Amino acid sequence: MAETATKRRKKGGEIAKAMNSAGWIFTFADLMSLLMAFFVMLLALSEVDKAKFEQLGISMKVALGSPITAALNNSTKPNPYKDQAKSGKTDNNKLAESSNKIKPLTQTQKDAMALAEVLHDHIVQKKVEVESKGEVIIVRMLDSGVFKSGAAQIKDSFKPILAKMSQALKEMKGEIIVSGHTDDIPIDTTMHRSNWELSADRAYSVIAECLKDKDVPKNRFILQGFGDTRPLKPNTNPENRAQNRRVEMRIDQTSTTIKSMQDTDITKSK
Repeated sequence: MAETATKRRKKGGEIAKAMNSAGWIFTFADLMSLLMAFFVMLLALSEVDKAKFEQLGISMKVALGSPITAALNNSTKPNPYKDQAKSGKTDNNKLAESSNKIKPLTQTQKDAMALAEVLHDHIVQKKVEVESKGEVIIVRMLDSGVFKSGAAQIKDSFKPILAKMSQALKEMKGEIIVSGHTDDIPIDTTMHRSNWELSADRAYSVIAECLKDKDVPKNRFILQGFGDTRPLKPNTNPENRAQNRRVEMRIDQTSTTIKSMQDTDITKSK
């Protein structure tokens, strides 16, 4: 009996010893669970809000003086995170580095962003571009999105956009120069005898639509028609010609221009 009890105590001690020596497994399992939860949380936090990402893209393009075009719509592009993961970098890191290098936005750049927001859908559709150069904002409207073919009548679908632009222009300073441009294909119709007439007539149509908002002073506008004399690209193929057929709205916010406009207003008020 005594021998049996001794064997039992010895066996029980061996079991307890084995359990104590394997205790690290439970600690390790807890640690792995916590690490997994931690990385899941990091993954959730790393999800980039599409609207914020796009807005940051607009800010960076404006600050760098690049045209705001359909390139902002990256929904059809490959997921950038897949490639960045291979090199150990993320877009968040790159955006943070780029943001640190960008100077605070000027008022002209902020105004350009406001116009880009109004024209967002048409920018995505490659019908409009917005860019800032120094103290000048350029809104470039391609004829395919604004006008009927060979005509100066504004499409009904674009009129609400011009109305929103007029609302935005009321909050901005500067002279508004609207210029019409065509490609090099000659035109001779009952409505327009030349590309000069067509380009000027299209510029006038844009101004007339903007002036429907009575709060936008007409003395801020200047009309120009250049015909085919100032192409963006060589008129060598249909794609380039489509880019050249456009109306540009330039908001000149240089200090000398604004001062000249203020002096004119003072003279008229006397």
